[in-house]
Amino acid sequence: LTIPNEKEREFLEKLSAILEEHFSEKDFYKFIEMEFITQSDNIAQRAKQIKGLYLQGYLHNRTYSLYNEAINCYLYGLYNASCVLCRTISELIAKRYIQHRGSSNLLCGKEKDEKQYTIPGLLSKLSVPKNILQLYRNIHSKADKVIHEINEKTSQEEALKTIKELQELIKDFPKS
Repeated sequence: LTIPNEKEREFLEKLSAILEEHFSEKDFYKFIEMEFITQSDNIAQRAKQIKGLYLQGYLHNRTYSLYNEAINCYLYGLYNASCVLCRTISELIAKRYIQHRGSSNLLCGKEKDEKQYTIPGLLSKLSVPKNILQLYRNIHSKADKVIHEINEKTSQEEALKTIKELQELIKDFPKS
């Protein structure tokens, strides 16, 4: 937060006075109400596009919580955040699988002499189906763009595609 200099403060005071003259408190609340209705309609439309995730197995609490957060980000129009959370979830699922298979000691990390595989490389070595590996890569590719490319802006369609890929990955990922 910066304190405006005298010229900026004068400008803001004049602007505030003009707004007060032309917009009553009633007009302001009407504007807020219309914005709320518009946003509610948008949220409802996005909610119709997401199919429920029905699983026959158990989904870890942390994974479930992050999944709900990713969906909420999508519903509220926070598409970049939704994609990054999808990446986090896919990575959690993959790491948990690798741990259950007793191979987490092989993942790249700080002790590079001992650890030799990336997550996709180790999943491939553990014979995870190619379609799962492709979903994993797609999700990570989109999130990497969001994280590393300063002007990346995810569209609603891209975010929905990423969520659908995550749903497919969750459903089809091999069980330990």
